[in-house]
Amino acid sequence: MAKNNRKVRAYIENLSSYDSEDLLTSESLKTLVLKETPNAIEEAIKNKSNYATLFEINNSSYYMDLHKKDWVSALSSCLSDNVAKEDYVECARINALITKIQLKQSKSLKKIDANG
Repeated sequence: MAKNNRKVRAYIENLSSYDSEDLLTSESLKTLVLKETPNAIEEAIKNKSNYATLFEINNSSYYMDLHKKDWVSALSSCLSDNVAKEDYVECARINALITKIQLKQSKSLKKIDANG
C-alpha cells in the first residue's frame, strides 16, 4: 500500500477567534481547499483510502478530511473554479479523476447487482 507523502499545512492565525461563518467565507481557505482537493483525492485513490486528507490545521494534528462519497461533488466544484480560471490542463486532470471515481462506483454497483 502506498504511503501518504503529502504534508500540507494550513496556518490560521488566531483560529480561536473565528467562528464557522468566518472560515466559510475566507478566500484564502477557499483557495487552499480548491487547490488541494484534487491532489488529496488523487493520493487517496492511490492509497485505496476512504478519506482524502486536504491539509493539517495549525500543526495541531487536526486534519481537514473529505469522505469518498463527497469526492465527485468536491471535484466538480474544483472543476468549475478551474474553468473560470481557464486552466484547462487542470480541468482535464480533474475530469480524469471524476471519470476514474465514477467507473469504480459503477463496477462496485455491478458487483452488488450480480451478487444480490
